[in-house]
Amino acid sequence: MSTTPVDFLRLIQEDCFGAILAESSLATVAVILERKAVTEAEVKQRLGTELSRGGRIGACILVQRPTFFPDSGDSSLRGQIIQAFTVIEHPTLNAGSQGTGLSAELIAAELIRLFAFAARSRPEQVFSPYHAGALVPDNSFDGFNAWEARLQTFVSLGAACRCGIPLISPDSGAHPQTVTLTSATAGAAIYYTIDGSYPSSANSAAHLYSAPFSVPVACTLRVAAQKSDLQQSGIAEATFT
Repeated sequence: MSTTPVDFLRLIQEDCFGAILAESSLATVAVILERKAVTEAEVKQRLGTELSRGGRIGACILVQRPTFFPDSGDSSLRGQIIQAFTVIEHPTLNAGSQGTGLSAELIAAELIRLFAFAARSRPEQVFSPYHAGALVPDNSFDGFNAWEARLQTFVSLGAACRCGIPLISPDSGAHPQTVTLTSATAGAAIYYTIDGSYPSSANSAAHLYSAPFSVPVACTLRVAAQKSDLQQSGIAEATFT
């Protein structure tokens, strides 16, 4: 099933967001998915008044919407994608007892390490550092320290396809519960988590589905499908009490 270029870019952004959530080295840092409704004021509020992951405050990662630059005259929509992340640090709060323990520059460098040349599950997410500057300071946030991490990849948007969302059966109930997962995409690998984290091969907490299994505890089961030549599916969820 073909996706539109807009959908394709949105899915790359969401997959990057999920990969950061699954990264243990960034477990204390708040992560925000940039949408039209995300404002600078909301980012600053998240830095100072909402406890982020691990009960830590003072720094956050804004996963920007990717930018696509098509090759000149290429009707197949081949071109370059720039995926950027803005890391914003409240210098006082981040240095306090509830701070993340990581500076904005260090977090941005960790994002480069996480994504650059990493063996991702899909070829469109094999990023390299942006040739015009992969790690640069951002002076647009007055009173805050901010750095931008930028990566690039080259793709053909016209050929973008995505795995179908897996089915969970049953999709609710009391634990323990024996669950079966199925994918409409032939040959796709199905990953699941029971700890609320992002279900993908990049997450060490995710399990590769091979046969029906028992859900042993009350949890939200999260499931997604992957295949090497396709984008990862959306996430299916089921709640067991």
